[in-house]
Amino acid sequence: MDDRVITASTKSDRARWRALGVFTTIYLLAGFIGMCVAPLAPFIQDELGLSRAELGLFVSMLYMGSIFTGYLAGWLSDRWSIHKTLVIGLTVEAVLIGGVWQVSFFPAMLALFFMAGLGYGAVNPVTSKGVMIWFPPDRRATAMAIKQMGFTAGGMLASVALPVLAESAGWRWSVLASSVLVLTCGAACYLAYPAAYEGGRAMASAATVKRQTSKNAWTGVVVFWSIIGLFFAALQGAGTAYMAVFMVERFSYSAVAAGVFLAVAQGSGALGRLLWGWASDRWFKDNRKTEIVVIGFIAAAMSVLWGLLPQNTPHFFIGVLAGIFGFTAIGYNAVFLTLVGEAAGPEKAGQATGLAITIGYLGIIAGPPVFGMIADKAGDYSLSWMAYGVALALANCFALIYFRKK
Repeated sequence: MDDRVITASTKSDRARWRALGVFTTIYLLAGFIGMCVAPLAPFIQDELGLSRAELGLFVSMLYMGSIFTGYLAGWLSDRWSIHKTLVIGLTVEAVLIGGVWQVSFFPAMLALFFMAGLGYGAVNPVTSKGVMIWFPPDRRATAMAIKQMGFTAGGMLASVALPVLAESAGWRWSVLASSVLVLTCGAACYLAYPAAYEGGRAMASAATVKRQTSKNAWTGVVVFWSIIGLFFAALQGAGTAYMAVFMVERFSYSAVAAGVFLAVAQGSGALGRLLWGWASDRWFKDNRKTEIVVIGFIAAAMSVLWGLLPQNTPHFFIGVLAGIFGFTAIGYNAVFLTLVGEAAGPEKAGQATGLAITIGYLGIIAGPPVFGMIADKAGDYSLSWMAYGVALALANCFALIYFRKK
């Protein structure tokens, strides 16, 4: 590992933050198009007559496709050009989801989302790899948080803009417009990436190497935390997929108003990723796992509370809960990826985050449809919210016991 390129020069700093800007923007675009179904769920459900469980399959199929490319994309990013891998993945995702605007056959729509997931699966591990190699350890979690904010910012923008467009032009035109926008901005990101500045390829220092877990041990550590992350991912996936529909059914909000609450959760998730990442670099540092457990318990409590809310809950209180839920259940992600990336070290960060994301995606795949099936059986979403909250709390109890013993 060459650490001679670690400098404080203006050129290196400019290139570093420019690269982070590209990573963040690409992840924002991937989140914007990938999560377009959540704010459009009331429109899609009304037109196609889907059950709650069927509605959750859109998100599940996207992440199921991602499983097949998550680790492969991480492996390629360890050996190939980062920005090329990213733009190819984003293009595949945007083109295939955009194709939904002309399809009415439900299985065909799911197939398009599955294939779109093959492209989406490249974005998270490769951007995470980019952060690991461009930033030193004392700024890494904050940089990762900024990058991860892109996804929630994309979801927030989709939650606000797409229902409004769907009200006037229909949800299909909303999807098509999203696809065109993502493709255009993705091309701009490709041109903006500072690929010529190869110094960013070796931003790991000797201290980083010393902190790196041994080659024989990192896989087990990553797998353990990835299983814990699976429960986080299940709640995040189900919560974002069903929050708008839940708001319409439980509190009788309009689809547009429900999208606003979803946007609050997404926006708080973006802020949470930034602040949790900053706190991780400033206070937790080598003890990021403690921070993950704290976040997990708060998110679990919020999920249980959603299931207990009465129909006459004040609007302000619902907004506050949506914010806290997003701040934790969505905001955990940057600290989690930094934790697993550091377990392997910058040289293997692409593979480690790819492996962790692949396992975590199992939670997102199973999370929404199971959440919906529980709601179908129970008649509303109360039991679903409480069951997911309890499951996440138990997972964090297990993690707490495990790493205390270690």
